[in-house]
Amino acid sequence: MKSKHLYGSIFKMLVIVTIVMLAFTSCTPFIVSTDTTSETTASKSQTTETEAQSNETGASDVVDESLGEPADARTVDIIEITDFHAQIQATNFFPVASALYQEVKKITGASTDGSLLTDGSLVLGCGDLFDVPPMSKELNGLPTRYILERIGMEMTALGNHEFYWDMDIINNITLGDSQIQILCCNLLDTNTNELFYEPYKIYEKNGVKIAIISAAGKETLAAQQDRAPEKFIALDPVTEINKYAAQIREGKMADVVLAVVHDGGNVKDGVKSGEIFELAKQLQGIDALYAGHSHKIYVADENGIDVLGGGKHGEGFIHTRITVSNDNSAPVLTHEFVYAPDIESDPELVELDSVIESIIAQAHEDTNYAYFDIIGTTEKDITKDMLVSPYGESELGNFVTDAMKDFAGTEAAIHSHKQLHNILTGNVTTTTLANVSRKCKLWTLEIPKSDLKSILENTFKDNSDSGVQVSGLKIKYDMTRPEGDRIVDIIRGDGTAISDDEVLFIAINGRATKLQQEEFGAFDDPKYNVVIIEVQISDTMAEYLHKNNGEFKIELNNRIENINMENVVTDNSGRQ
Repeated sequence: MKSKHLYGSIFKMLVIVTIVMLAFTSCTPFIVSTDTTSETTASKSQTTETEAQSNETGASDVVDESLGEPADARTVDIIEITDFHAQIQATNFFPVASALYQEVKKITGASTDGSLLTDGSLVLGCGDLFDVPPMSKELNGLPTRYILERIGMEMTALGNHEFYWDMDIINNITLGDSQIQILCCNLLDTNTNELFYEPYKIYEKNGVKIAIISAAGKETLAAQQDRAPEKFIALDPVTEINKYAAQIREGKMADVVLAVVHDGGNVKDGVKSGEIFELAKQLQGIDALYAGHSHKIYVADENGIDVLGGGKHGEGFIHTRITVSNDNSAPVLTHEFVYAPDIESDPELVELDSVIESIIAQAHEDTNYAYFDIIGTTEKDITKDMLVSPYGESELGNFVTDAMKDFAGTEAAIHSHKQLHNILTGNVTTTTLANVSRKCKLWTLEIPKSDLKSILENTFKDNSDSGVQVSGLKIKYDMTRPEGDRIVDIIRGDGTAISDDEVLFIAINGRATKLQQEEFGAFDDPKYNVVIIEVQISDTMAEYLHKNNGEFKIELNNRIENINMENVVTDNSGRQ
């Protein structure tokens, strides 16, 4: 493996010819902004509560006209990139990073060396930037770091995946000497009882002072408590954000105060949900709150604060324009979501950035392209869309659980529907599979049917994004029955009955954190003779494909049956 200095030399030496910046109106805005008055003391914000569908629905054809500004005004463009998950290149080799660079550049312009670190813009990260792909893990996230630096990123919040990785690596190698600074106002060093990171930073861009406060939110703190409880002392994020916002406001240290927190949320049918909105209800003195974690896209308002969800995987970004007039009136903020080009439908939409593509090429060379070897091909999309509402089997779920069962040699296998990600399409590689069941190890256990039923009841709740996928079993349920008693029966896949006290030998997706394992309740109880097999679920899929000569053999046989279809309460198909 090459050292990080090799990537650094590539990054510094390669310079591309300056390209005439495309007009701002050629971007692809998704969210419409309209005038409202912010309740914060120092700025007036322009936004509307808008439900933003996921990228499967396509971009809006409505253009945001509110991003213009008076001739005498100073403007700054804020870009939020969240949940990038080291998707520097799609597993089908589409140039995700170059596409993202191209769209950001249309807004920010570029410096003489092609970097998007400019005086008139500020690029923020909202966590979960480096983790999941095995290539990124092997190379300590350095290719992703150099690409995000190229795109101009200057700070990031901490996400749960930073803790799933290794905070020593993140702090000392991945971001050790980076222009990207971690900010966090609510984690103390247990050795010194002092803040481990800077709590906030004030950036001056085009004469506008912008305060960025970041905190570890609920989802991140759960991962921290599970992975690094001895390293940090966690403080309440609400208390700490409000404390620093008050200091900045009272000291008149900034024109605008923004918060960046990796908590999740969503807006659906006008209804706001998620931890980020609960956080916003309690904050004071904040103009806009940038969010992540849930992979959703939204622009909404809560408690007079603009709440912004920036999507995932380089599909696009939140663009905020701050306008400060010279007449001492309050700053104005406008927001939109900008999609990167649809490179799958037309790769020619992307002009490759030579520096970014050289970084990716070096990463491939250092790992011998092993993570991009094609091990299977599918002509149709294999998705997690459940075929029965509200809970049912899916093609992806059946494939994954069949692979688990086959590898473990058990009589059944179970995988959380919530923890399935990605779509299998076209050429499938080991990196593709790693994105389907992320950081899940294979567990086996012996459990009575009665206990199994009790635990799986957690996945048949009203309005839940949970659900379960199975192999070797069939589950019949009735949503008209009360929560906790909805599973009518569990039988074998061939239809034979199982007595309540019969012990089943099953495989499950064992998650490494308490938060992610809670929907499966007490599967890790020692009485079930749990064995943690040192193999990732993605490896079982790869082995299954090899055994079947790269062919996806998927059986759909009504493994999860709603016996009372006329009483459907919700539709959970395709949830991410």
